[in-house]
Amino acid sequence: MRDDKVVGSSPLVPVHRTASRRSVLKVGGALAVAGLSAPVLGAAGRPITRVAAQGEVSIRVTDAPIEDAAQAEKDFYDDLVSQFEQANPGVTVEAIPGGYGGPEVFAAKVAGGTLEDGFAVWFTEPQRIIRQGIAADITDQVRDRAPFNAYVPENLAVFSNPDGRIYGLPVSVYALSLVYNRALFEQAGLDPNRPPTTWDELRSTAKQITEETGTPGFAFLSVDNQGGWHFTTMLYTFGVDPLRDEGGRLVPAFNGEEGVRALQLLKDMRWADNSLTEQQQLNQGLVAEALATGQVAMGIGGVPSSLVETYGANLTDYGLGIVPQGGGNAVLGGGYGWMFNADSTPEQIEAAIDWVAFRHFDPAIYQADLNQANARGLTVGFPEPALFTGKLQEQREAARAAAANVPVELYQPYVEGMQNITVRAEPTGLDVQRYYATLDPAVQAVLTDENADPQALLDEAARNVQAIIDEGA
Repeated sequence: MRDDKVVGSSPLVPVHRTASRRSVLKVGGALAVAGLSAPVLGAAGRPITRVAAQGEVSIRVTDAPIEDAAQAEKDFYDDLVSQFEQANPGVTVEAIPGGYGGPEVFAAKVAGGTLEDGFAVWFTEPQRIIRQGIAADITDQVRDRAPFNAYVPENLAVFSNPDGRIYGLPVSVYALSLVYNRALFEQAGLDPNRPPTTWDELRSTAKQITEETGTPGFAFLSVDNQGGWHFTTMLYTFGVDPLRDEGGRLVPAFNGEEGVRALQLLKDMRWADNSLTEQQQLNQGLVAEALATGQVAMGIGGVPSSLVETYGANLTDYGLGIVPQGGGNAVLGGGYGWMFNADSTPEQIEAAIDWVAFRHFDPAIYQADLNQANARGLTVGFPEPALFTGKLQEQREAARAAAANVPVELYQPYVEGMQNITVRAEPTGLDVQRYYATLDPAVQAVLTDENADPQALLDEAARNVQAIIDEGA
């Protein structure tokens, strides 16, 4: 998803900044750290990188720090490149800033023959890229190689085709959560250590907060494809598969009874309870700012790092809970990873894979990243889904705990609740951003029109989504 756009002037929050849920791809995760001059070792004490090729090999990758990044971050990244090149004689890394850049930028690179040898992508994109033949099949290079053979299977499946062939490497994963203002819970006479875990509880909690404090209890996204994104996670929580296979044909399935119930819930909270924000047409940047400034009590999001890093909020005022459930015991998750250009040489692909292993999965570099992020005042230690299984995942969790500077004890409702929740990937088999965009109007309508008909809205959205599916078939 591209950067969020501000939608008009809002009495809910001052409009001057938004935050992108995909911004991690723009900085490539390169955090500053000084003095990493010793050889970088893997979990068993062996170098995690290896000589990728004989002779001269030049690779282009997309994770260089952006132009306005801190100088220390740039220096660290340059030091890593130097270390990698020294460990792999004959390999030269040309690092490109900007990350994925979005579908339009990506398509232009493909059309112009300028796609990098290794490129970062959102979890929404790999299946389309695989179908189009843009990404290289890297199964033989990674299937039996550490750390790639320790992935959580569901994470690797995002980058695999139906036959189990592997076309990419997940690097970071997230699962949506309920972010809530503990202070407003207390003001409303609620226990801040017991956030709602079902949609019925969320509805009654939002109503109580609104009535007792005068602050809206809940905010929901509805623009910039984000209404469809968050409505899809609602569908998961109600046990709905938004798309289903009927005799080999993909068809929409979100306009059934449970899908209508989910959309009706938002409508009832908005008009019957008056517990949602008066201002609508909200994106995640506006909701994050409203949460940070105490102008709404609850919202669905990821980890609340932007509340302190962007808006200067006090994290002790905020808790994390699971996205409320309606019987599905599931939540939407995503992330980003790396894929490799099918038109690159085998030597370039091998070297780019080695770069990803070196940059993202060496335990020493991972710990150093976290420590320096802490030193720079960035938030470290929020809970996140497992990327790997076994000892490597344990190492990563221990590293994150050692560097944590957030009140992790306040996130126990989320940590404990997620033990019974399945993290589900975003829908596949179609252009998921167009799918999200098609659902936005249905969400907008029930939040802005008291007479909106959820069934009719979802039926119309289903017809439009079917057209998108058929267009891509």
